[in-house]
Amino acid sequence: MHTIIWEFEARDDKKLDFMRAYGSNGDWAMLFLRGNGYKGTELLRSAGQPNVFVTIDRWSKAEDFENFRKQFAEDYCALDARFGALAVSEKKLGSFESEDC
Repeated sequence: MHTIIWEFEARDDKKLDFMRAYGSNGDWAMLFLRGNGYKGTELLRSAGQPNVFVTIDRWSKAEDFENFRKQFAEDYCALDARFGALAVSEKKLGSFESEDC
């Protein structure tokens, strides 16, 4: 499993819009559903900082996400521009692979 994790600080006055756009049934998830190998998105809110969120996007493998980005680059950039004003900051925490023992 390939997992991509992002951290965001939502604008206080845009927090509900942010949660709708970035949640498991939000606009980003709906776009990701168009790609092969997409397994879901989880949105977590910090217990100590109510405007700080983490998104966890899961894909079967890294190549699935890479192919998605190529195939839907225009739509991806359009959503990124559309929702850019919802957050004060955004930081990619990394891409991770599951290790099964």
